[in-house]
Parts: sequence; structure tokens; C-alpha cells
Amino acid sequence: QLMLAVATPVRAAELRTAQVSLGWSEFMRQLDREIGPTFIGPELTFSCDVVRARNRVVGLVLREMPDVSGILWVDDDQFWEDSRDGVKVVLEMISTGEDLIGAPYTNKRTPMRWVHQGVPGAEPDERGCLRVAGLGFGMTFTSRPCLEAMTDEARLYTDHPHPNILGNLFGQVYTDDTDAAALLSEDFSFCHRWRSLGRDAMLYVKAGIVLHAGGHAWGARDMAGGVVG
Repeated sequence: QLMLAVATPVRAAELRTAQVSLGWSEFMRQLDREIGPTFIGPELTFSCDVVRARNRVVGLVLREMPDVSGILWVDDDQFWEDSRDGVKVVLEMISTGEDLIGAPYTNKRTPMRWVHQGVPGAEPDERGCLRVAGLGFGMTFTSRPCLEAMTDEARLYTDHPHPNILGNLFGQVYTDDTDAAALLSEDFSFCHRWRSLGRDAMLYVKAGIVLHAGGHAWGARDMAGGVVG
């Protein structure tokens, strides 16, 4: 039986005033009805930068949730047009057996672009999995073996003022050691570390359209020639 944890960082001046999209809320309810995952409360990550917030979620799962097989990371502004389709896609992504796999989505302003970072020449396989350089964590699954392997290789630190020892899986890294290097975001940094272990970050191109709530629900239809690649 699938034991899934779902984590959503939230942003607000005070915890109870955090605003989330209705689409996200409906998707969470559908996940609850069909899968019954463990929802990791925002109290764990509130008022914390996103690097430490995501590290805390991983630490909690590895430390206190031995039956959880992986984490579905869902941002508070991400959802599918039909929540039932979304649950179906999540199950399909997990059934691929990939340890790091996400759904494609766009940014939420013009000029439109895909959030994931492609690999030149890569093509989807028969499962619909496309090897990529980096995934946004707006709608992404990480398996427990992925999180364990990453923690084994990570720099450890104490999560003051708490006594927990965490792996810095999401700490931002540079693309290289030159002055021309880019500083990667926390999610791309996670993918960079995973790929440095000789593993693949995968995009599930059969995911359909994931919407990104901003001024309206942005998605691939807003982008000229919006083909995953």
C-alpha cells in the first residue's frame, strides 16, 4: 500500500492568514479521498526560509515516519484543471519507479516559459519520462530511497533551536566554480546534487496541464507552442 506524505510550504505574516489557491485546496481534498496521505502541517516550516523548510520536512519523514514511501511536494498555487485527473497523474508518476519525478508547469507571468531545465537532445521514453537537468518542486515526487541517499551524502547540521540533525539537501549550490556561475534555486540545487550521484531527474510528460495560480490560472495554453521539452 502506498504511504505518501504531502508537503506544502506556505507564506504569510501569520500562520493562520496564509492564503492558498482554491485549486490547491480542491486537489488536497481529492488526494485525501483517494489516497489518504499524511499531510505535513505548515507549522513545521512556517517563518522559515524555503531551504531549511524543505530540509525539515525531509528530516521529519526520515526520522519519524518509517512507513512513508516518499514525499509529494505541492506548492500552494499549483493544481490540475480536474483534481481527479491530478490524483491519477500522481499515481502514474509514482508507478514509474523513478526516485525523482515531477510534472511540467509554467511560470505565472509573461514571457511564458517552462520551469524545468531541459537536457539537450533528451527524448521521453515509452513511459512518458523525460530526463531533465532540474525540476521545480511545485508538483514533484521524491522517493524515500532518494531522500535517504541524498542525506547520506549531505552536509549535516543542527536545526537550532531544535536538536534535530538534518541533511542540507536543498542548500543552494553554484553551477560551477567560476565567476560566471549561476546560483541555483533550492529545488534545482536538490536536482543538481541528485544528478551528481549519477542519478536522473525525470519529468512526466503525460501529466496533462498543471495550472499555476497568479493573476489567473497560468498554464501551457498561454504559451505559444507550449510543448514540453
